[in-house]
Amino acid sequence: MEDNPADARLVREHLRGFDWADLVLAGSRDEALRCVEQRVPELVLLDLSLPGGNGMHLIRDLRHTDRTRYTPIVVFSGSSRPSDVHLCLSAGASAFVRKPGDPDAYRRALETAVSFWCVVAEPSPNGG
Repeated sequence: MEDNPADARLVREHLRGFDWADLVLAGSRDEALRCVEQRVPELVLLDLSLPGGNGMHLIRDLRHTDRTRYTPIVVFSGSSRPSDVHLCLSAGASAFVRKPGDPDAYRRALETAVSFWCVVAEPSPNGG
């Protein structure tokens, strides 16, 4: 879920190399909720600032919905405030990654997060 078109383009370009990734972009909280009603995602990459409600509201929405209760949510944000990290993790985010400014570091951070949560960590459907 990314409202910044430049960042959304970066995500799309960097994830193109993952042949198993079926990327769906949502630019607002409402659009994101409509997307997960249609199809349960394997992973949610989430920016904190979204039109229609901030990312923390969306984390809570996703955690209180049976379909996405156990879906990994990785906050990928430009924020470096410890309070944002704490609030996101308390709301139910699986991880918080600060967006690097350097394009190569951005790509590596994105690929690492996606590889870990979609390949290495396989969340249990019953939450255990």
